[in-house]
Amino acid sequence: MLVKTHILKQEDFKKIALKYADKSATHKEQEQVEYFMDRLQHEHADLPIKTSPAQRDRILRSVLDRNPVKTLNTKVYWGAAAIFVALVGLTLSAIFLLPAQTITQLAAKGEKKEIILEDGTHVFLNGNSSITYRSSFEDKRHITLVGEAFFDVARDTTRPFTVNMGDVTVRVLGTSFNINSYDKDRIKVSVNSGKVAVRSTQVDTLIHLIKNQQVEFFNSLTAKVSTADSDDDILWTKNIISLKETTLADTATILENWYDVQIGFADPTIGQETISGKFKKEKLENIMTSIALLKNLEIEYKSPKQILIRKKEEQ
Repeated sequence: MLVKTHILKQEDFKKIALKYADKSATHKEQEQVEYFMDRLQHEHADLPIKTSPAQRDRILRSVLDRNPVKTLNTKVYWGAAAIFVALVGLTLSAIFLLPAQTITQLAAKGEKKEIILEDGTHVFLNGNSSITYRSSFEDKRHITLVGEAFFDVARDTTRPFTVNMGDVTVRVLGTSFNINSYDKDRIKVSVNSGKVAVRSTQVDTLIHLIKNQQVEFFNSLTAKVSTADSDDDILWTKNIISLKETTLADTATILENWYDVQIGFADPTIGQETISGKFKKEKLENIMTSIALLKNLEIEYKSPKQILIRKKEEQ
């Protein structure tokens, strides 16, 4: 499942807010405003903004009309409504008035998420992954990544875009690239367009990559640069699992993140076997059956969420 989150810019929000207030906003615009309201409800409920009771009644009534089944903390929601009304009246910018907040976006196992940041950068999060960043980039654009993500970075020569994964940091001005950091001891960066600079605190060198180049760090101590079609590394954004001489142990990790299951091996040596192939929007059961046929294995479903792979007994 792909979940899309849009971080609104100030000027865009003002336009949509006006449409929301007079009920001319599209369904998508309503969702964007209500997402913003929810954030304010939880993060900035105590901010004092002066508005008239009539203004507060108008906006709260509008929210309630559109969300009749939503449970609201009325006291908290007044604060969010007040900020919203102030924005509608163009009397202040809540986004820039409030101190920048730390935001974490998480894609759970079995989920994928697309996030549009305030600078226009698109981030695609794979399952069991997260990014953390400040709500306002101001003079720098910095992201912390756990897991895997594809970045299509909006170009800004005055504010470099950096992604940190512990010892490894990626720095760009505007380009697209994929980072796989599920295993902290084996981080891979693949470039799909533009130019990327990658550095490890453990490797005393700055590595520059261009389209269809990759660098893989092992324990942050050694780096291996290669050339291949980087589009293969982002097939996951199109719901395609791509395996290239991938060990069954790594394949199990991929499937666990995609389908929110646990996969074990009756014999650890099974995990060293390798497999190649592509699966597009395939059911997990079909993938497991293919693996069993290709590698002469047996699949045991201990429960819907727990799978055990064992060697096939000789007849």
